[in-house]
Amino acid sequence: MLSPRERSRPRFVRKLWSATAKLRGTLLRHFTGLLLVALVLAAIIVFLSPYIFKQVPAGYVGVLYRPWAGGTVLSSALREGRSFVLPWNRVINYDARVQTYTETFEAITSDDLHIKMEVTYRFRTLETSIGRLHKVVGPDYRKKLLDPAISSGLREEVSKYQAVDVYGVARTKIQRQVYEDVVSPLNNNMITAVPQDIAAINTKAAAFGRLKLSETSNGNLIELMDVLIKTVTLPATVRAAIERKQEADQLAQEYIYRIAKEKLEAERKEIEGRGIAAFQRQVEPGITPSYLKWRGIEATLSLAQSENSKVVIVGGQNGLPLIFNADDGSNAAPKAKPKPQAKAAPPPKAPQ
Repeated sequence: MLSPRERSRPRFVRKLWSATAKLRGTLLRHFTGLLLVALVLAAIIVFLSPYIFKQVPAGYVGVLYRPWAGGTVLSSALREGRSFVLPWNRVINYDARVQTYTETFEAITSDDLHIKMEVTYRFRTLETSIGRLHKVVGPDYRKKLLDPAISSGLREEVSKYQAVDVYGVARTKIQRQVYEDVVSPLNNNMITAVPQDIAAINTKAAAFGRLKLSETSNGNLIELMDVLIKTVTLPATVRAAIERKQEADQLAQEYIYRIAKEKLEAERKEIEGRGIAAFQRQVEPGITPSYLKWRGIEATLSLAQSENSKVVIVGGQNGLPLIFNADDGSNAAPKAKPKPQAKAAPPPKAPQ
């Protein structure tokens, strides 16, 4: 029997209330069993969490491989963070940040010399093509794509120059040309340039009638940023010859400097001599015997005023006084006594 209050409620409210009451009663009757099922499900989820929640580290991109649903997923990639993945599927992480590697390559110059070059190159993978990169190339894409392409470009460009030029002025040109060769679509390296370089490369390609780069991935898998030649190792004989040449050049420059210095010194002495001759010509009329005698008397008076004892004799040559030092030599250093000479041995007697 329903109470007057319950009869006053709408019919759908009474049905909802009745269904809720039945559900509560069922839950109360089977509480223990339901709790056990919930605990089992929670344990299963905790146990399978490492297999169903895959984590992609910061700076990486995940490639999803589904063995029961078509293999590698090419249309999309997993971003940073955790993602729900079925336990039988696998996630392969690829570094999407800028990477730097240094390798040593060999090449032959135009004068048939073998040289070694230590080259550093920077690159990064294209996130939009990471699935295709994993399916077509694999994790060791650097050795399969970048190293062969850079090695081929270096051999081609170095063969145009002599060893001395590669060691010096041609290094920058070789770096730039190797970079353009590697990213060129004609070589089918699946490597593209950075966006800011595409416009410059396309302008140069249009001038020479070459194929232009695409601003989209267009099947490319890697983005190459630059190629830098760190060191160039020449054969020991060539390196010694270059050092001798540099030494000879420096010595020649030193001799040129010395010759220029001596020329300037000769000009200075010539100018000085002309000045002295002009001075002598100018003062020669005023130098008379009376003037010289007067200057001699002044010099004699200056010497006579010194503290040393002296004897002055008037009436010397040209009428100038003579001055003799009257020091008795008491302050002089004593003379060394002569060593006694050894007596000569008597001559030997003639045999009788």
